[in-house]
Amino acid sequence: MWIYAAIIGYLAGSVPFGIILSKLYRNAGGRTLAAASVLIDMAKVAAVYLIVDNMIPGSGFLAGFAAVIGHDFPVWLKGRGGKGVAATFGFMIAASPWLFVVCAAAWLSCALLTRLSSLSALVMLTIAPAAAFLIGLQDEVVFAVAVLALLGVYTHKENIKRLVGGTEDKINLRRKKS
Repeated sequence: MWIYAAIIGYLAGSVPFGIILSKLYRNAGGRTLAAASVLIDMAKVAAVYLIVDNMIPGSGFLAGFAAVIGHDFPVWLKGRGGKGVAATFGFMIAASPWLFVVCAAAWLSCALLTRLSSLSALVMLTIAPAAAFLIGLQDEVVFAVAVLALLGVYTHKENIKRLVGGTEDKINLRRKKS
């Protein structure tokens, strides 16, 4: 049964909602579309985790984990997907709302201080396994969070080079004038 959980998770996670939204709403605003994409990526992983856990008790974490893998390496896009931060947040919401709150607070604090989304993601990913352990999540969930954190750092390798070189783009908090 666990193989079904992994397959369902991977295939659901592989759906590239960001690309679908951008094709559907070519003239929509960039920030609105980006926010919608983040929320949908979080929701798809959280939904898969919770639905599969309800269908096959104890296997939701595996489906959620596979959904993040599917998001990062989707079959439909020849393995070229996202960086997995929003998808990992979706895993956290389903695994433990407290884990999500702690990690979201870390991301937001760093983002407000530095205006660097990638650095904020790296900080969040770095503390996530320890937070999962300290919250007292099941060993397999802590392990999944640790592997997702390592994967997230890996998908940010180009961002890390730009951070070290001082050329990483900052979050633009100003609204564009119409």
